[in-house]
Amino acid sequence: MGLVEAKAWPALIALGSANIKSEAILGPLLSLVEVFTSYENFRSELEKAGAINLVSDVITSEPDSAAMIRVATGSFANLVISDLLRSEVDSFQMTTTLCKLAELSRGRDLSNDLHKAAVAEVYRAMRNLAYNNAANTGTIATAGGIDAIKAVLKPAQDPEVLVQALGFVLNLALDHDVNTQRLGEAGLIEQVMAVLTAQFELGQAGKQLDDTLLAHALEALLIVSTQPAGLATLKVDSSKVLIEGMKMSAINSKPGLVRAMIAIIGNMATESKQSHAVIDVHGAEAVVNAMKLHSSDYQLQEAAAGALRNFCVSEKGRARVVNVDGIAVVIDAMRTHAEAPRVLQNGISALINLAQNNNKNKAFMRRADHSIGKVGLCGASGCATAAGGGYVLPAGARCQVTRVSV
Repeated sequence: MGLVEAKAWPALIALGSANIKSEAILGPLLSLVEVFTSYENFRSELEKAGAINLVSDVITSEPDSAAMIRVATGSFANLVISDLLRSEVDSFQMTTTLCKLAELSRGRDLSNDLHKAAVAEVYRAMRNLAYNNAANTGTIATAGGIDAIKAVLKPAQDPEVLVQALGFVLNLALDHDVNTQRLGEAGLIEQVMAVLTAQFELGQAGKQLDDTLLAHALEALLIVSTQPAGLATLKVDSSKVLIEGMKMSAINSKPGLVRAMIAIIGNMATESKQSHAVIDVHGAEAVVNAMKLHSSDYQLQEAAAGALRNFCVSEKGRARVVNVDGIAVVIDAMRTHAEAPRVLQNGISALINLAQNNNKNKAFMRRADHSIGKVGLCGASGCATAAGGGYVLPAGARCQVTRVSV
């Protein structure tokens, strides 16, 4: 606070700019910048003092030492969390330079912690530059970003580097079907699956899983699966890998991980061939079991009801969901989470699809303790309740399949 109150930052940034070729001065100064920009309440003071210009100048000078690469890219990653600063950066030039620094850093001895940290910070810088940056993510991808990810996205890679690379994949793919197609053509979606599979294999061997790495891999796949190009690239057998993973005790006890896996296979089920593949490897049973195990987690219930809705577009899917007690579980979720609109929305849609051309399923719903009529349905098309509280399906109604996002 003393530095802020003394208005010292403009003078310090000016000192760095005047000594841009002196690592002896820049190193300690950028260490200060990196530390202070880690805190939101100090970051604005450095923004106003022009820290982004100093840090960008250091990066574009292409420093050689691992220490300078690490501290400069770490400072940059912290600064571009700001929407304003991120919009001011020349994304093409910065991505091109960061890719050069990534290549230089990857070529060093990565058993050295400093070298390893330098690689991780370069990828964190690219990841943050791509965050919420729809206007420039295409440029970032084609200026070398995808090639840089491809170079490190391997199961044997350092976990922190992998985490940053997976976050970079997510930010490039978010709401960008063209980038998702580029990622698929580069083989990166398969590489994400390989990282995920390697983690599952460790768990099956009784070894410790890296929950952070797992979460990042699943989140990247979830975003990819919301894009048409991503669904076209995900292999049919990916659903088997995910469902086998859900059976592992080290995973099924963690609702956040399970929710992401359910959402991915739910998205895969929006495509007919993928949907049948998911059903054939007991996807409906896995989803229903997860709903029973984590009945109190409304976010998991929301994703699971959405997945069941998508399975139930086909007759085969409806039969499988009914056979694993899916109707009762959906109704229980709606009753338990009557205050959660998306649980109700997805549950209602699942029930609409389950009732298609099936009087037995309709009768089961009507007998379900009138619980559907008591959750306060919205009255929208296809969401009516009968006077007695039972569910009424309008003639010809069918819920469309819908992708689930984060």
